[in-house]
Amino acid sequence: MSPPKRSLRCAIYTRKSTEEGLDQAFNSLHAQREACEAYVKSQAGEGWALVRTIYDDGGYSGGSMERPALQSLLTEIDGGHVDVVVVYKVDRLTRSLTDFAKIVERFDKRGVSFVSVTQSFNTTTSMGRLTLNVLLSFAQFEREVAGERIRDKLSASRKKGMWMGGSVPMGYDVVQRKLVPNPTEAEKVRQIFRRYVELGSTRELRLALKADGIVSQRRTAESGRTTGGNPFSRGALNHMIRNRVYVGEVFYKGGIYPGQHEAIVDRPLFDEAQAVVDEKRRVKLHRPSTTQKFPLTSLIFDDRGHPMAPSQSQKGGNRRYRYYVSRALIDKDRGEAGSIPRVPARAIEDIVIGAMHRIFELQTSNETGSDAIDLVARTRTTVRRIEVGASAIVLRLDPEVLDDHKHATHHDAIDALRSRLATACVLDWVRDDLVLSIPIRAKFRGGQHHIIAPGFGEMKSFPKPDATMVRAIVRAHAWLKLLLDGTVASMEDLALHVRHERVYVRRILRLAFLSPTITSDIIEGRQPEYLSLTDFIERDLPKSWRDQLDMVLS
Repeated sequence: MSPPKRSLRCAIYTRKSTEEGLDQAFNSLHAQREACEAYVKSQAGEGWALVRTIYDDGGYSGGSMERPALQSLLTEIDGGHVDVVVVYKVDRLTRSLTDFAKIVERFDKRGVSFVSVTQSFNTTTSMGRLTLNVLLSFAQFEREVAGERIRDKLSASRKKGMWMGGSVPMGYDVVQRKLVPNPTEAEKVRQIFRRYVELGSTRELRLALKADGIVSQRRTAESGRTTGGNPFSRGALNHMIRNRVYVGEVFYKGGIYPGQHEAIVDRPLFDEAQAVVDEKRRVKLHRPSTTQKFPLTSLIFDDRGHPMAPSQSQKGGNRRYRYYVSRALIDKDRGEAGSIPRVPARAIEDIVIGAMHRIFELQTSNETGSDAIDLVARTRTTVRRIEVGASAIVLRLDPEVLDDHKHATHHDAIDALRSRLATACVLDWVRDDLVLSIPIRAKFRGGQHHIIAPGFGEMKSFPKPDATMVRAIVRAHAWLKLLLDGTVASMEDLALHVRHERVYVRRILRLAFLSPTITSDIIEGRQPEYLSLTDFIERDLPKSWRDQLDMVLS
């Protein structure tokens, strides 16, 4: 008697690119599922059993993996709950050859088979894989040709000055697919242009509009959903000031074409506004570059997506302090800023450049001034975006720039990169980026946030020893030696010998008992930036070196 066949759990996936017809009692998704269910039943003798969970993606393109039902199905596969994936046609799963290769690799990893009802093959054989790749190549070709036709049609229409959809510019309504001026909102647009010419700054303009209660145009969609009515951002104002739609023109791929809509801003006023923008840009281009003093400029954002701009302050004489500050905070909207709206520049640079230092496998001990500059340049080339959150700093890296990008798709290469980082760091793929997450501890002291990344204390981009603390440590060890070799017999004798008060001598002497790790970090300038001599001489120093380290990081 032959052993019973193993039960194979079969999940059916269906997809339709548009939402058209989905409200019908029996639509394309139902038809696909019905055909797949019939196929699964026909294989009951082979042990096939239908998974009752429905994986339907209605209104989602096959050119993207970002589909809720597909992601849910992949999660179930990763959990080992599916043995066979059944689709009506291959292009229902994906129309992208690259995405298909990723999906099949994921299926193979979990031992999952893939079956198309109308195209008899599966992915367990080399012939099946070849057939699938050929079919998907044609599906991708079809999608690309359709895209080219649509782009050609859009190009021809835009050159004729037609409005081809998208975000409707403030001051206009859409009537029969044409832009028609809205008298009330058009007057607001003209007022914005006049105020910009008067103030000469989008930052000041934004604050003035907010104070006057002027907000973006409210619109109600056919579904009843209302949008707009929000204060302007500086980006929206910059776009509005540059938008040639307001003088009856259409800008498309470097060309300017007469539009088929009515202008709502007079040409002299528009030209005057452009002259202000051009002058500000000319002045900005002639300013010295800030990337040497602030190497993370234009790369760093808070966790609400606001750019963090360079900032400086001067305290205690001539000493300058550098920061990266959220634009939301600069624009006086602190409530909208991220978790850490202001971060000391040196601290974040030490962490980011220190992490990249390890990834590039440079030798800190041999680093010269030119090497440090090269490290900053390589960091700016490799890092696409830095996001500062409450518990982590997230770096999006360009894998094409890394030295070993040729092998970056292999798990062993990713593991090799991980091995160069602190154990708490997380490095993984997110779409086309390598994403590095560095855990941090954020402390609020002296009215500002200070950040520490455990495991990165010894990786500084530009070490700067604190001369006061270094002198105090040297003095402490010298004084301890006087006691140990019998030059002085007591603390009182030591105080008299070095000509300092006994209380001061006792406090400084504590530094001779700091852990070697903390002492080395201070001498080499690798201690947390907020740490000062006061933190040691005015607090009880734990005897345990581990407790001392916890005190420094707490």
